[in-house]
Amino acid sequence: MFVDMTHSNPFFELIQVAMGQRQCLEQGPSDEEWQQIHHMAQRQGLQGICYRGIERLFDFGLRIPQDQSIDWMAAAESISEENQRLQQRCARLQRDMAAAKVRLSFLNEVGSLCFYPEELQPLCEPTVIDVFVDGSMNKVIGYAKKKSRKAVVCDYKFLTLKLGGGVKMRARGRAEMCANILRNRRLQKWLRRNHNYCFLTTDGLTRPTATMMAFLMMLHLQQCFLYDGITMRQLLDYYYVLRRLEGRFRPFRDGVTINQLFKTFGLTKFAQGMMWVMQEAFGLSQDYMPCEMSRSDGEYIIDVVMSGKRNYLSLLLKYPGDILWYPVWLTWHAIWRNV
Repeated sequence: MFVDMTHSNPFFELIQVAMGQRQCLEQGPSDEEWQQIHHMAQRQGLQGICYRGIERLFDFGLRIPQDQSIDWMAAAESISEENQRLQQRCARLQRDMAAAKVRLSFLNEVGSLCFYPEELQPLCEPTVIDVFVDGSMNKVIGYAKKKSRKAVVCDYKFLTLKLGGGVKMRARGRAEMCANILRNRRLQKWLRRNHNYCFLTTDGLTRPTATMMAFLMMLHLQQCFLYDGITMRQLLDYYYVLRRLEGRFRPFRDGVTINQLFKTFGLTKFAQGMMWVMQEAFGLSQDYMPCEMSRSDGEYIIDVVMSGKRNYLSLLLKYPGDILWYPVWLTWHAIWRNV
């Protein structure tokens, strides 16, 4: 699947309408095209966000088929209700852990939610709750065993716990990782030195500072892109982190910048492609970017994301070091888990 971003694409246009980046679509989609847009929104985790775009289009007299409109509205209401329950779970989790003398920091989707405009926050589909645990994981494991009758799954990367309603919590003893074990050692050493940047309390929840979030999320997105798969929802999360920063990336300890970190930890190619996606899909200003853009890398990323398919041969040619290290990384996980 090749996504031509140089011509009008109603799906991306609808996202931009929801964001307030544009007022209307270039042209009204047919009933069949609306069905395709709805399917894309579901698959990309943007059903609620896109419905906000539908509501904005009503002001311009643009209507979608009634059956789809009703289904889409019901889905958006369900997402809003689930989102409210998710926020309650996060607040309760933080209180429970604080009572157990454990400090948590919310990462990725939940951590970036506060950067969205208030009108879009309830429409972000609940996913997994990623938390970084300050200190020993033993108390979190004890908490997980009390909450779940099933065996607690814990490996080198994170502990996974089902919270009900299809929502999972992943507690991490390490904020993020690299598949390259040698690079990962340097990363963990750097994260320990910059530990305090991972804990900033706003709106009742603790999360990394915005600049640290921009770095950790780039690591996370590259890992997901190479080994698991990512959606447009995750890319939109990153857009709003960059949008809030407005190009003001604060240096870390010893004056290290986020762009230097991208180079140190092998993120430059992916990050430059992401910046092109940020501009083409969401209209991000170049002044807000932590690094330069790369159109060829960006087109590759958006094609993989929209198709939902990853060709490991092409990934190997594009990111050889990361892909070649992955079997070693999986072996290390298996050994660590059985120790």
